[in-house]
Amino acid sequence: MKRTAAALMMLVSSVLSMQTWGRASGFPEDPGTVVVTKRAVTIFVGFDTRTPAGLIPFVRCDLYEPKLFGKWPVVQIQPGTATNREYMTGWGFRLATHGAIVFVCERRTSVDQLAADALTHGGVGRTYAGDTVGDFTQRLTAEDQLRVLRWAIRQGHIQSSPLFARVYETRLGLLGYSSGGQTTALATAMSRTEGPHLAATGLLDPGDLVPPTPLDDDSSAHAASSFDTPTVLVTSDGDPPVFCDQSRGRSCVLTGDEVWAALPAGLAKFGLRIVGMQHGDVAPDPPTCTYSTLLDPAAYRLDRIIGKTTGMAGTLCGDVPPDIAEHTRLMKRFSLAFLELFLECDPNALDYVNGSATQTEVANGKILVLAGSSTFPGLPSSCGSGPSITFRRS
Repeated sequence: MKRTAAALMMLVSSVLSMQTWGRASGFPEDPGTVVVTKRAVTIFVGFDTRTPAGLIPFVRCDLYEPKLFGKWPVVQIQPGTATNREYMTGWGFRLATHGAIVFVCERRTSVDQLAADALTHGGVGRTYAGDTVGDFTQRLTAEDQLRVLRWAIRQGHIQSSPLFARVYETRLGLLGYSSGGQTTALATAMSRTEGPHLAATGLLDPGDLVPPTPLDDDSSAHAASSFDTPTVLVTSDGDPPVFCDQSRGRSCVLTGDEVWAALPAGLAKFGLRIVGMQHGDVAPDPPTCTYSTLLDPAAYRLDRIIGKTTGMAGTLCGDVPPDIAEHTRLMKRFSLAFLELFLECDPNALDYVNGSATQTEVANGKILVLAGSSTFPGLPSSCGSGPSITFRRS
């Protein structure tokens, strides 16, 4: 029993593999030069009786770690509802190869369970429509995101842990896509009172899984109104009738415009819209069909349903069209540069955070910078005299 409890409290599984990228070409979305390891971890987060998902007391994550010794920023990445952690493998490796410890985590309920729920309850994005269980599930996932960061901090103080003395506790960040953007918004707001303190947060085309009223406590916009964490927001043009901004109607689930309007005026923030991008234009990274190869047939069927109903066929499974690949590249470029600026204090990121490189893409008609975005003439004051990690790019 003691061994079982200890295993749950620590790591239930650890599958270790070493991977490395080639030399970077200089863009924020390109891999860096740091050799990293990837291992699967199962983190005990406790029981929660508010929702059936809470009866699963752990979350599964892929953990990416630089091989170089030293303290590193920590980032937790939350994929969207119809994606899993393999879908964002490239994001995890990319951040790690530039100098960060990265957790890419799934929610307690697996993608295949969400698929079954969606088929039962009436469709993607409406899994728990009319049921408070959905709200609790999102709040639970947000709390788990913070629990993962706290777990990393604790591991940094355990001599037997691979993370011992490697966690930079004042440089913690979150990044979430789609419904993972909603949970990231909730987690960012919660961190103000529950901790740990966040140095940066990123919202990638956020959408509310169960569309609440704009002032609902569980809405992305309501959470954003209390932010005190530097924030980057990337939005799409949307694709009605579901994957569009809520300002267009109550059938829409995306919340980018509402979130941006709700962010406090004095907050350090950077927002942009990728011209012509639809919500589903975030290609699997690496571009493989994660559903059919890694999950059970129920999840693959959900993938096919999404393709038929939203026109995203070929995005989740199959070749990635050039325009979608470009949209993914731009989303990566600017969101990851923002995280590098605030978490790694990298001066190379300044041009891409409402700087000259941003204006180049505006002039090319590829992006629009949202009104009210901050300007960043130099490194944030939060960098202080801390290390500025500049060796990552050739």
